[in-house]
Amino acid sequence: ITAQRPLNISIIGAGGIGSNTCILLVSALRNGVLAEHLGGIEFHLYDGDKVEEENLIHQRFTPDQIGMTKVDALTETLAGIHSAVQVVPHSINLRDPNMLSNAHIVIVAVDRPEPRRIVHSLEDKEWYDSRCMGDFTLLLSDRTDPGTVGALTPEHAPASCQPEGAIESGAIQFGFANAAVHLADAIMRSILRRCGHKTEFPDSICD
Repeated sequence: ITAQRPLNISIIGAGGIGSNTCILLVSALRNGVLAEHLGGIEFHLYDGDKVEEENLIHQRFTPDQIGMTKVDALTETLAGIHSAVQVVPHSINLRDPNMLSNAHIVIVAVDRPEPRRIVHSLEDKEWYDSRCMGDFTLLLSDRTDPGTVGALTPEHAPASCQPEGAIESGAIQFGFANAAVHLADAIMRSILRRCGHKTEFPDSICD
């Protein structure tokens, strides 16, 4: 008898959207009921950045985690949630689609076109592309029209989810939190569906 492989949820990016989504999802699975039904759930986090003081305003890190890699900090925060729920850190940036070969669900939450396009190119994978800028949020998925996905993924320089000067002035906007809630909801509904529950499944969201 082949053992059931744990559900692999790979999250690309551990910043404003990624860190908040991870905290929401892992915390929601604390009692282990859904994770045990699926033979376990593994969250694989990919991000090469380290925690900086300015991240504390809108990302889920603490002052004593400054200098740690973001993925190690989240793994530390979420350690011991439940034996069937594991967080696995990868302190590297996504450059190769083969890194995601074992993933069942892929989330890309970084504001760079290269990793987005890698995720968009995955075949027979459930994926989500979550974005924000200021208060504006967008969620695309493998069910979104490919032409729309391509048109919304032009070449551009990396950017923060906060408008220029927002962190310095204190005028923080909460699109990152809104994006994280939409994304966590979509992933939770996917988990519920995999456990046999009937639930409405979101497609693209623009808010």
